[in-house]
Amino acid sequence: MSISLAAVAGVLAALLEISVVPGLTNLVQPHLVFMITVVSTSMIGVEEGLAIAFLGGLMTDLLLPGHQLGGSSLVLLVMAAAAAVIGRLLPPRHVGSAVLLVLALAIVVGPLQIVVLA
Repeated sequence: MSISLAAVAGVLAALLEISVVPGLTNLVQPHLVFMITVVSTSMIGVEEGLAIAFLGGLMTDLLLPGHQLGGSSLVLLVMAAAAAVIGRLLPPRHVGSAVLLVLALAIVVGPLQIVVLA
């Protein structure tokens, strides 16, 4: 996957997260950009994960009213870096390890977003 394709994936994930997902459910709304960032970082490569994190976070901040510009990008870039570091300890390009990585980092992303976007 090239960097430009990863950038398009980040923008599309942000658009889906903002426009389609809120209409599907009222209870739980998945953070698509976060999940795609972590999975692509662990399965494809660090550069692609960083591109998805930066552009997906930037689009999220631009489309949601009241968000600080760059706040979501900062949180997602930190999560991509954490996924890259932790991913070195797990089996490479393994679906199970990517799922465990998403679940582990999902515990951290919420409080980190509260601190950064507050």
